[in-house]
Amino acid sequence: MTAAVYYDVMFIISILLTIVYAMLWHKHFDLHVTLLFIFIPIANAGYMLVGRARNAEMAMTATKMVYLGGCYLLLFSMFAVLSLCHVHIPRWGRGLMIGFTTVIYLSVLSIGYTELFYKSLKMEIIDGEAVVTKEYGIMHTVCYVMIVLYFLISLVASVYSWFRKHDVSNRTIVLVFIPEAVALIGYFLRGFTRLEVMPVVYIVAQVLYLMIVRRMLLYDIVDSSIDSLVDAGATGFISFDLQYRYLGSNETARKIVPELNTLTVDKPVKGVSDIGRDFLRRLSAFRADDKWNAAHLERDGKCYQVTVNDLVDGRRRRGYQLLLTDDTDNQKLIHMMQDYSSDLEKEV
Repeated sequence: MTAAVYYDVMFIISILLTIVYAMLWHKHFDLHVTLLFIFIPIANAGYMLVGRARNAEMAMTATKMVYLGGCYLLLFSMFAVLSLCHVHIPRWGRGLMIGFTTVIYLSVLSIGYTELFYKSLKMEIIDGEAVVTKEYGIMHTVCYVMIVLYFLISLVASVYSWFRKHDVSNRTIVLVFIPEAVALIGYFLRGFTRLEVMPVVYIVAQVLYLMIVRRMLLYDIVDSSIDSLVDAGATGFISFDLQYRYLGSNETARKIVPELNTLTVDKPVKGVSDIGRDFLRRLSAFRADDKWNAAHLERDGKCYQVTVNDLVDGRRRRGYQLLLTDDTDNQKLIHMMQDYSSDLEKEV
């Protein structure tokens, strides 16, 4: 396979994966993930044009497209890691990193006019293929510093979330961090291989992010509830997938059942705690007979009706949802009527 054909194939695959993402897109998807899927085909288009360049000017223009991805994709990937790991950074911090990245990319745009990023860029046609040789400037070194810095921030956020956050799936942490790690390795392998490895790295990242967003449709419990035509209101709701793995809950449910704060997203509830075993019993009963879908749970002097429903994504059944509604007054009324009826029977 020639270099030009390799870059063509990588570009086409990245476009197809972006189309798949667009078909799965949901308005609550993380913005940074969406930006990744927009910028990756642009970067791969740059590699494709470099591979088909026939003079230095064409190679220079295409290289600027490549670095549009090289600079901003690492930034968006880091922001996606922070967002999916529920790690907040202040607005000024985000602005500082966006500004830092933009300064580096402006130096990329100055290629051919200044020696900030490239001191020189030459192109030769060898055996019918474009071969670009470059002499790096000071800002190219700064770009590598930026790459390592963003990787370290993502690493710290991932490790922190793995050990300290129960509302983040460990599987998601691994999936979202792998593209960062692979990208770092890919950047430092550049120059050691005949073909650029970054187009493949970008495609691997797209595949992994598709796996994440597909799961995000279930992790975002509010969106899942809307899709299931549930009006939250004062109702507590808790969701599980078909393998009885905990997906999440709303604030109302966590107030009613504080033990939910100890459950980890995407972990099975079997044997986790007494409340986990209670949920498992209710879900198993519903799975065996979907006509069984209601029971009661007593907490802090109140009686809650627990209703089990299917959790659906469009028309597909993706899991189960427990709804908790305060039924205290109704149960008191029932008991009063039963006591009154018993008193009447005794009098008769």
